[in-house]
Amino acid sequence: MTTHNVFGVALRRKTNIITLIAASMASPGTYADTSLTPVTVTANRIATESIAASTTVITREDIERMQVNNLPELLSRQQGIGIVSQGGLGKLSSLFMRGTESDHVLVLVDGVRWQSATAGGAALQHFPVTQIERIEIVRGPRSGLYGAEAMGGVIQIFTRREDTGFQPTAGLGFGSDNTRQASAGINGGSENTHYNISLAHQETEGINALLNNNLDEDGYKNQSVAANLSHAFSDRFKVGLSALYAEGENEYDGFEFDPTNFSDYEDDTVQQILSANASFAVTSNWLMDFKLGDSRDKSDNFQNDLKTSTFNTQHQFASLQNTVSILDKHTLILGLDYDEDKVKSSTEFTDTSRDNKAVFASWLGDFDRLNIGLSGRYDDNEQFGSHTTGSAEVGFQINNLIRLVGSMGTGFKAPTFNDLYFPAAFGFQGNPDLDPERLRAHEIGLEGETNWGRWSARYFHNDIDDLITIKSDFSTVENIAESRIRGFELAANAIIYQWDVAANISILDPKNQDSDALLARRARQMANLSLDRSWGNLSAGASWKLQGHSYNDAANTQRLAGFGLVDLRAKYTFAPAWAVEARIQNLFDQDYFTALDFSGNGYQSLDRTGLISIVYQP
Repeated sequence: MTTHNVFGVALRRKTNIITLIAASMASPGTYADTSLTPVTVTANRIATESIAASTTVITREDIERMQVNNLPELLSRQQGIGIVSQGGLGKLSSLFMRGTESDHVLVLVDGVRWQSATAGGAALQHFPVTQIERIEIVRGPRSGLYGAEAMGGVIQIFTRREDTGFQPTAGLGFGSDNTRQASAGINGGSENTHYNISLAHQETEGINALLNNNLDEDGYKNQSVAANLSHAFSDRFKVGLSALYAEGENEYDGFEFDPTNFSDYEDDTVQQILSANASFAVTSNWLMDFKLGDSRDKSDNFQNDLKTSTFNTQHQFASLQNTVSILDKHTLILGLDYDEDKVKSSTEFTDTSRDNKAVFASWLGDFDRLNIGLSGRYDDNEQFGSHTTGSAEVGFQINNLIRLVGSMGTGFKAPTFNDLYFPAAFGFQGNPDLDPERLRAHEIGLEGETNWGRWSARYFHNDIDDLITIKSDFSTVENIAESRIRGFELAANAIIYQWDVAANISILDPKNQDSDALLARRARQMANLSLDRSWGNLSAGASWKLQGHSYNDAANTQRLAGFGLVDLRAKYTFAPAWAVEARIQNLFDQDYFTALDFSGNGYQSLDRTGLISIVYQP
């Protein structure tokens, strides 16, 4: 994993037309990457070699090394990210980045917004890890470029792809709780054409999701297919298509009126993400990029095999972006976005659709030791009117080893359809009088490189007005007049005695300024340590995660204890292109909860588990 709060906001080298085309084709496309300063697409909407934002890149190599088989766990090992899960593999998982809400982080898949219009966030638990090529995480507000949902940051997932040649891959794994997983794919291409198609299956009998509830095993099954194709008709014109389809069956424990008569609940889900894009180099320094996207989140819920509800949301968007290179060291970005959310549901909502139109602009400037980035965006939301957001970032190279970085930005987030219109059920209902959330943020830090590795230290401060949260009695949602989130992050990557070492620490102070209580389900301390080493055909590693206590409710009456988790992993290559992998998760069998239900029962997490896999990858 490369945690790179790296040197510079703007492109340092001359941005030629080939680089611009590669930058615009985030899906499908290629990545110019090095171990020290990888190119990122997400932070500035173009490929940028050096940025001031706090950014982490997770490569396919990192995923294979860590042997993680679900996305929430993979993200929980990253700096500043906390995951709240409701009962093991495939169960509802919420992400909190730097203490912001779970729907304050914009999730993109190959450049397409992926989210539920009703629930707000993305169904991270249903995204197959085997389909991921790369993940880019940007911490801090990005509403000045991406609009709503990007108040806390942006996570972009890029699906599998290859540059040239022909490469088949396959994998087969078995583990605890009768867990089985299989994957296969082919990818490759020529100088002008690149393609990929891959299949994946994951299944487990699971664990009892909710303590003191129906004492059965709540299983999970997921199967998926992903494909992408890109072709360069010339040095000036390129097109691409990308698609992912995943369907799952998730058993869970629901709310029971009669604690002596339990029901069996199941949620059948579909996640579908499609995109098409084209890039045309108008001149040698002007690139025009056009993208169309469609993402769908569908959920059918069953109780004792009888369908009880359907939630089917769709997000469609179109984007036109112009990238102009000026005097080699300055880049101007101008664009238009159009988004529309639609809801089809067995539950009646007062409104079932809304659109958002936006115009945005960004300037990236490189003045040798000083780098500056400015962005601004104007959104016209059909339901909540106009909002203007922006950000400013600066980086100053103090000397060859240390760089000073700073930023400030604003953001907004419109309430979800559930927040506004969910009808009364189980004592809860939506609140149509909610106001949009608004954020003001600033950040300052130092980062550097030494002969042993790289490091970064950052302080951030977020003020959120009208934060939407569940009331203490769980009756509805409400706006909190003012919330304040302050935090400090420290990260380092090094090679010590041939061991690859990565560590990060996050200290958080997330407060409801109205009540002086901590915001629910945010741990005040989080830390991760990872160690890996290779000895010829054998490699081994370990991960250690620490998380402090948090509170399940807004009133801070339900305390969730902190915990520590240790994972071990090993891989042995026994023949060309063939390897066997083994992993033990939660080595010391730690019992812990990250969430409670309405009655105060804890959603259980996985005990000590193991997984053995055989992989084929030329």
